[in-house]
Parts: sequence; structure tokens; C-alpha cells
Amino acid sequence: MKTIKHKRFFIPDNILELFFGLGASVVIIGALLKITHADFIFPGNVWLTAGLVTEAIIFGISGLKGYMTIDPDGFESGDDIETLEVETHELAKAVATSIKKI
Repeated sequence: MKTIKHKRFFIPDNILELFFGLGASVVIIGALLKITHADFIFPGNVWLTAGLVTEAIIFGISGLKGYMTIDPDGFESGDDIETLEVETHELAKAVATSIKKI
């Protein structure tokens, strides 16, 4: 099976996940405030804008991480396609068996 060798990235995964969660929570709060026409410290538009900008930045960093951490020479030889074909064939047989029982 092919595996990919990864390089280290300057931002740890747990920190990226933290920012994903915080950005999403700010977007949700902003959407709630916008829908209910309420304010909580700031208007809903500010919350939505801050959350969406945060998410956009984090998605950009995440994309860079994926681009920068994969070692192009790090692919090991394997038989992923053959494994996929076997699993697809087994799945097709299982579906056919299930349909016959119905």
C-alpha cells in the first residue's frame, strides 16, 4: 500500500483544529445574531465577518500545510489500485446479495 511521507509543519495540528473550531463558533454566533436581529458586544455582521475571515485564513493555511508537508519523493511503491479493485468487487457482491434478499 502506498503511504506518504510527511514533513513537519510550523503550526501543530491541534492549534489548527482549535482555530477551525473557534472560527466556526464565531460564524454560528454571528448567524444567530443576524437571524434574530440582536447584538452581543458587536452586531451580527461583525461576528459573521470575523468568523468567515478567520475560516478563510485557516483554510488557506491548511491548504499550504498540505502542499508544503508532502514529500514528492516520499511515495512508496504499492498496489492501491489493485486493493481498490478488490474492495469494489467485494462491495458489489455484497450489494447484489442484499438486493436478492429484499
